[in-house]
Amino acid sequence: MTDLSFFDYIKDFKWVDPDFFDSIRFDIANIIYYYGEHFSNPLEKSSHKRKGLKKKIINILLKDYRIYKIITSRDIKKEPKIISNSYFKVNDELRKLGYNVYQPPWVLSYREKIVATFSLLKEIKYFKNFLANRNFNEIFTLEFQNKVGLLKETLKKFYSEQNILALFVPFDLNFFENILIKVFKELQIPSFLFLHGIPAWYNNIDNNRVDYLIVWGEIIKELFIKAGVQEEKILVTGHPYYSYNHVKDLRFDLSDILVITKPISGATSSDRTLLTDRSCILLYLYQIQSALKKFGVKTVRFRPHPSENLNWYLKFLDTSFFKQDSESIQYSLKRSSLVIGPTSTVFIDALCNGVNYLVYEPSHNNLDMLHNEIAPPFDGTYSEIPVAKNEDELISILENKVKINESITEKFIKTPFDIAIVKEFIRK
Repeated sequence: MTDLSFFDYIKDFKWVDPDFFDSIRFDIANIIYYYGEHFSNPLEKSSHKRKGLKKKIINILLKDYRIYKIITSRDIKKEPKIISNSYFKVNDELRKLGYNVYQPPWVLSYREKIVATFSLLKEIKYFKNFLANRNFNEIFTLEFQNKVGLLKETLKKFYSEQNILALFVPFDLNFFENILIKVFKELQIPSFLFLHGIPAWYNNIDNNRVDYLIVWGEIIKELFIKAGVQEEKILVTGHPYYSYNHVKDLRFDLSDILVITKPISGATSSDRTLLTDRSCILLYLYQIQSALKKFGVKTVRFRPHPSENLNWYLKFLDTSFFKQDSESIQYSLKRSSLVIGPTSTVFIDALCNGVNYLVYEPSHNNLDMLHNEIAPPFDGTYSEIPVAKNEDELISILENKVKINESITEKFIKTPFDIAIVKEFIRK
């Protein structure tokens, strides 16, 4: 970690508006860090080519227009509504409470309805394609800053004419979500972030731009409070996908092991800039293989993160030992006799499927192999969750079959799930 990062330097340019920088920081971080064959879709492969781009945009717009005609065919200006692109069928849960829910105009699908005009769709499409080019010299300019300002005014005018009760988002780093949160604050319409995963880090910037942060359990709330987030803005609802039933004895044997990889993040958090060595994500797997071979394990299934390139891994791994896990995550966990992995939401998935999750986070001074600070509970903070911080500790846990105390799961996932608490905070 350097004393002065590139981000610290450029955000102090005299012409840079802090809100503008905050809105595009994630995209700039992607330009710098989201490269390399270890990613499944690195920017070298995914960046749009300018040649023929105009024709592609026209075709995409025509497709969008057909969607637009289908899903906004009636006048709904006066209809009270929520704008949401939250994950985990949160939209369906809000509808069960009696709300009309529409997605924002940059998230187009045949399943979910949007509220938009065709001119707004065109403007959104321009920004999506402009940012897809990931050209720093065009994004980080006064001209583009002014265009973002005009976009905010367009969105502000449009939504001020609609009867909007609230905004729900799954994150607040991405450009469009970040912009709309700020627009709704100016309109004094409450915004909510429904957490999309167990945080790999905690600070008082990310996940904190909204009016209310919705988390899954009390422990996650406590950790955000310790990071500086105001307690009164954190709501605990549980999770619509996870319903935890007490498991008297978590499975823990070496007959059918699932190993979760330790991925490199494509972008840094808003409060730190890190440089990582991608060889460490291979070293992580090599150490696990070394430990397991001491117990006579011949083969395991391994599961890369969706952002990772399986074929890249296979160039470096012992493929007679590591076999690709291509099943659905739920089916895979139901058959697993043990899961070994790093900081990951799969930790919760595993416990809910009755299998022990052995946390392996090689670390020094609470920094992991990639020089990230390790977030609780994966740092050994909780005695109920054993953590192996080096290969010797991994061998010791395997030898003694030291399991997670499953009772802690209740503190991570409130049950039953109940999002009705948001009703008292949604605009009347």
